[in-house]
Amino acid sequence: MAKGYAILQRKLEQLESDLLQVLSLPPETPCHQLLSEGIKQRFVFFTNLLSTELSSASSSPSHSSKTNYQLRHIANRLSQFESAFRDWDHHQISSLAAPASAETCSCTESCVNDDGDMGSTELGDQAFYEDDYDDDDNDDYVEVFEEPVVEEKATMTMAMAMATESVGVERDVKKEEEKEGRVWGWSRYCGVMGGGVVVGALLMGFVMVRFCDCFNCYLQHGDSLSLIPT
Repeated sequence: MAKGYAILQRKLEQLESDLLQVLSLPPETPCHQLLSEGIKQRFVFFTNLLSTELSSASSSPSHSSKTNYQLRHIANRLSQFESAFRDWDHHQISSLAAPASAETCSCTESCVNDDGDMGSTELGDQAFYEDDYDDDDNDDYVEVFEEPVVEEKATMTMAMAMATESVGVERDVKKEEEKEGRVWGWSRYCGVMGGGVVVGALLMGFVMVRFCDCFNCYLQHGDSLSLIPT
């Protein structure tokens, strides 16, 4: 149970840090819908995790009052964070909708081009983001969204490094195998040559022994012939 509380506490601190960054963004921050959906999913995940821990604590006979107090404290903080996020989300939607309506009412005639098409800028158009990216107030937004890009680049760099290292190791293994093959082939060749020399020496010794025996027989036979009277 203590381990589950530690995990909840750590995730709650991460959620609080991310939520503070989002709440500090100006009302004209682009991609508000994307930010809102991401935080909402975080709240849903954390709520389910907290519900699981509360159910486990209530069903366990060995749970302590301290654990229940800690879980209730986390639940209260989560409720406060969710309330603050809803207020920010509602304020962001209202601040984005009001200027858009006023501009549509006052500039309808001036935004009509020569072809009769409306030239109003919508939320998803590229022109909507050009001025916002040049605004100094959006530095926090850039910092928030550049981190995943940096992490993705770092992951790709690490993957390429691992692939390069794997290729290098494979190349070294092949070189070692080729080297061992050459050494083994040379050793085998030397062994065959040595065996041939030994066999040749044995055959030569055998031939010489046979030749010496034949020579001795010839000498003995010659001596016996020389002793016969004529």
